[in-house]
Amino acid sequence: MTQKKIIVFVEGNDDSRLITDLANNISTKSIEIKCVYGDIFSQQDKRRRGDHIASSTIENYLEKSKLNAQDLLFVAFLIDVDGIFIDRNNLTVDDASSKNYFVYNDDQTVTFGSENKKKDVIKKWELKNKRLEYLQKENFKLSFNKHSGTRSKIEIPVRVYFNNIHLEHVLNESLIRGMANADEKSELVAEFIEFINSKEMPVLDTYKNFFKPLVHDTSSNEECWNYVQRNPWKRTSSLYFFMIDLVDFLDKFLGNVT
Repeated sequence: MTQKKIIVFVEGNDDSRLITDLANNISTKSIEIKCVYGDIFSQQDKRRRGDHIASSTIENYLEKSKLNAQDLLFVAFLIDVDGIFIDRNNLTVDDASSKNYFVYNDDQTVTFGSENKKKDVIKKWELKNKRLEYLQKENFKLSFNKHSGTRSKIEIPVRVYFNNIHLEHVLNESLIRGMANADEKSELVAEFIEFINSKEMPVLDTYKNFFKPLVHDTSSNEECWNYVQRNPWKRTSSLYFFMIDLVDFLDKFLGNVT
């Protein structure tokens, strides 16, 4: 039996470490969960829609890895919400500081090192929001050729899951400031993974127990996305729905091959 693949595109190395730990406890001989790095939805080409970016990213990965679309079970993108829903009245500029930076503050404001930096980041946020809004639909799918030698099509389920504002904020409400604190971020994620794996219950159950409260009683990934729009500073993640969908796809596939 051909091994099926679940591909998860992530924005950062720390996200990759968390997803890889989760995958290592779920992958089987029949199914491999592969984590791929790439912040694709912040690209500056304004002409490209979210579905076009997702489609070309998947196609490029298939070509480089010498896989066929029919090898895929489903594809997930895990993104940081960043400040795309933060009230623009809560953005400030500190002209006396280094120009090329911005930070999230505990008082629910964002400080930028210059007016130009503020404008550039807002453009990225607005572009990212426009692209992601199109993809945040339940049961969204993209169509691909089954393999390189045919025009026969196959539809692959595609989901976009998220952490608000970023992973560190989700794990312990930290707003870690800047790339200078990359070691602090990595240490936080490493401690969290160690905590998850120290529990006696199965790792997937431990992850689900942690992330379930962070969907705030919403019932779907799309509904959780709508919640974040109304609560842009709230500690929120839809990774719980990723795990629910993951198990659902696995069960359906394994049920069809047994």
